[in-house]
Amino acid sequence: MTSVAEHIIKIKSELPDGVNLVAVSKYHPIEQLKEAYTAGQRLFGESHAQELVVKAPQMPDDVQWHFIGHLQRNKVRAIMPIVSLIHSVDSIRLLDTIEKEAKRIGKVADVLLQLHVAKEEAKSGFAIDELLSLARNGEFKKYENVRFRGLMAMATFTDDESIIKAEFASVGETFRTLRNENTFPTDTFTEISMGMSHDWHLAVAEGATLVRIGTEIFGERQTFKPGILFRMARSKASLFKGAEVHWKCDPSLLTGDDKTPAEETLKFPNGLEDFLKYQLREEPVVTPKPFAGRSDLPDGKGFVEWAMTWLEDGEAGFISSFCNTIRTPQG
Repeated sequence: MTSVAEHIIKIKSELPDGVNLVAVSKYHPIEQLKEAYTAGQRLFGESHAQELVVKAPQMPDDVQWHFIGHLQRNKVRAIMPIVSLIHSVDSIRLLDTIEKEAKRIGKVADVLLQLHVAKEEAKSGFAIDELLSLARNGEFKKYENVRFRGLMAMATFTDDESIIKAEFASVGETFRTLRNENTFPTDTFTEISMGMSHDWHLAVAEGATLVRIGTEIFGERQTFKPGILFRMARSKASLFKGAEVHWKCDPSLLTGDDKTPAEETLKFPNGLEDFLKYQLREEPVVTPKPFAGRSDLPDGKGFVEWAMTWLEDGEAGFISSFCNTIRTPQG
């Protein structure tokens, strides 16, 4: 029996009835997923669209794929035919895109609404008061191709179990409030996705029905990230306007990274102006030509270069890009 299978059997033996295991398989090789499948695992969680699209055809058809990571709107189309549940719906804008793509392929998309209960600002999701207000005002009733299955949340990453318990408890309380107020159909609004390898026992105690466990099953993930090198290359290409950078990376190193290409030529003859256009090439903008300029610092000590543009979506405000270059005696 493989170690992956042993881990799955052990975890499932500890889960109470009504709680299902989502095996978080991001960054792990397909061979490990197949070991988990052989051990009876059918629910797998992925966080990156590119990785999901590559893995899904290699696994049996009865696998249920859950998308559990932050979902960019421009990736919804790629995952929509594959996923059975999206855990991480964190905005109305994302919901609108899911509705549009689900309708396009004649599907009703099952989703969980993500709550932001952790103390880390980097984690996304609806605030509890915000979600309750939207639900009570009927904002979610307009979606014909989206089925709301419940809530998802991540607790603060801390050793203080009292903080984790309190955050999970707030999710459970919000879930019960929404059900009691009949803001969603109670026969389908049944799931709470919370709890990972380090805190899933606490999540189950507070009402979790789905736990997302990866490291405890598969071990540590690959840590080398080619995307960092790609961003460095892209930055140098924008800084040195005449440069042409040829980027190429072994695709096997990009598993789970849907932002870094395997091959690309980077050239920005107009500097930051072209770089900003490149960054926003999939976003609708109010100003097709960015506002761009340059100011030289006194006595030839350097310069400041900038570029900015506005997105069509007013709530996003504007995106600006800038760069300082200070000359030194060494050049």
